[in-house]
Amino acid sequence: MNNIKVITLFHTNEKIPFITYIVKNVEENELGVKLTLQNGDNIHVKDYDYFFL
Repeated sequence: MNNIKVITLFHTNEKIPFITYIVKNVEENELGVKLTLQNGDNIHVKDYDYFFL
């Protein structure tokens, strides 16, 4: 079984979701957070914060 996460990105200071991704891997690096998507593509997110429901 894969360690799959669902991550929702929001615009700064807004409560409306911008986009939701299905992510296989999350790693923090000098560019911010690197999200490896289920299809193998990578996205870097800079200036982030997080919360858990």
